[in-house]
Amino acid sequence: MTVTEASLFLKREALRQFFNQGIKPVDGRQPIPEEIAQDMVQELVEFDVPKDALIGVVDSFMILTLVLQEHGFTNIVLLENTYTNLTPLHETYYNTIKGACEKIGVKYYVPPMNNYSRCDMKFDVVIGNPPYQSPNSGGSLRGSSNSALWWKISKQSLGLLKSNGLISYVTPSTIVSGGDGFTTLFLGANRKYDLKKVDFSANDYFNVGIPICRWVAVNSLTENNIINIDKKTLNEENIINAYKKYLIIISAFIPYIANECWEKITKENNLSSQEWPKIEKTLVKKDHFDVVIQINGKKRAIINAISNESEENIFSKSLAIKNIKVILEEKTIIKKIFIKNN
Repeated sequence: MTVTEASLFLKREALRQFFNQGIKPVDGRQPIPEEIAQDMVQELVEFDVPKDALIGVVDSFMILTLVLQEHGFTNIVLLENTYTNLTPLHETYYNTIKGACEKIGVKYYVPPMNNYSRCDMKFDVVIGNPPYQSPNSGGSLRGSSNSALWWKISKQSLGLLKSNGLISYVTPSTIVSGGDGFTTLFLGANRKYDLKKVDFSANDYFNVGIPICRWVAVNSLTENNIINIDKKTLNEENIINAYKKYLIIISAFIPYIANECWEKITKENNLSSQEWPKIEKTLVKKDHFDVVIQINGKKRAIINAISNESEENIFSKSLAIKNIKVILEEKTIIKKIFIKNN
C-alpha cells in the first residue's frame, strides 16, 4: 500500500467512525463495506473507464469517492440532496462531507429542486449505494410498488448517463428478480439497457431485512447481450428460456399471471400449448451422497459416499463406524438392502 493509498484508507476509516457516533445522513445510510467499494471501482478499471471520465457518485460517508481517487480517477462529482430542519448530528455530517470534498477536489452537487431529472450534467459513470427508503419511511422498502425511493433514484440515475455510459449500483434485488415493472428495464424484448453483471453475493455484506444485490448496466442496447451473474457468464437468451420454463411450470397453479408474463416476453398467447420442460439429468447429477445406515429399521449413522460407489465399499465403511460395531457385536447379518446413489 502506497502512502497515498494508506492516507485515503485512513480517511475512509475515520468517516466510518462517524456512523458509530450517530453522525450520519438524513436517510440513515450506512457506509458501504470496503470489499464492495473495492469491487465496484475495480470493475470500472476492467470496463476500461478512462481515469478522467466524469463520474457521479451516490455515496454516504464518501467511501466510494475515496476508493475512486485511490484508483486514479480524477473527475468525480458527489451527488447529494439538501434537507431542512437538520439535527446537530446531521449538520455535522453534511458540513464535514462538503469540507472534505473541497479539500480533495471533488465537486459537491445538489440538483435543482432536489430532482436529478433536472441535473445539467451527463455522466460517463454513475456509481453508488442509494438510500432504500425516504427519511420519513415513505414508499415501499422492498420495492413492491414504484414508490420505493431506491427505484426512483435508480431510474433518475439511468437518465443521467451519456450514450454507452455505465451505472453500478447496490439496490434491493427486486430490480432484477421482482415484477415486470422493475425487470423490464434490463430483461425481455422491451428492455431499455444492457445489463452486464448481477452479484447476489453482495447481500452477505448487508443486514437491512431485504435481499440486496449489486448490478452493472450500460446505456446501450446490444443484440444477444451477455450478462455475468455471480462470476457465471450467461447469455440473455438462455435466461429468457429458463424464465419461459418457469412460467410453463407455474401456469398449472397461477395460470392468469403466468399467461400475462408469457405474453409480455414472447408477444404471443400460446402458453397453454407449450411442451412441459424436461429434466436435464446432467444438471442434477451429484458427485457425493449422504447414505443413511439403518439397522432393523432404525437410523444408526450417516456416511458420505461418492457417485456410483459400490455396495461393498459402503458396507465396509458402515462396519468401521464404532456404534454400528457395538450394535452388530455377536450378531449375524441375515439380509442387506442397498439402494445405489440414493
